[in-house]
Amino acid sequence: MARHLSDENCRRPLENIPIGLYSTSPNGEILAANTALAEILGYPNRESLMAANAADLYVNQEDYHKEHDLLDKEGVVRGFEMQLRRADGQVIWVRDTFRAIKDADGNILFFEGNLEDITAQTTQR
Repeated sequence: MARHLSDENCRRPLENIPIGLYSTSPNGEILAANTALAEILGYPNRESLMAANAADLYVNQEDYHKEHDLLDKEGVVRGFEMQLRRADGQVIWVRDTFRAIKDADGNILFFEGNLEDITAQTTQR
């Protein structure tokens, strides 16, 4: 017997995962984010996070360029560690993994990825 799950039941596991999930446009617009990402970045909810620009969250803009250079070279970025600025100004360390989703002509439509707060791990090094 086939089991049918509602959209809500399918989304629930993504909302409870402690890793931030996101998609952004090539110009930094946050198109989608789960609650964990808003919490990691110190925003009260997804909607307020989505009003921010992802590129503006980088503490060091060189990291932004390094990440995108890696993406161009390897097609995916895995485990890139960098600092981001939370909504309250606090700086945290994160590990970012993402890839570009492209159309049939190779144009980037958006990026999708996940972000993990590793601040506690980096202070123990």
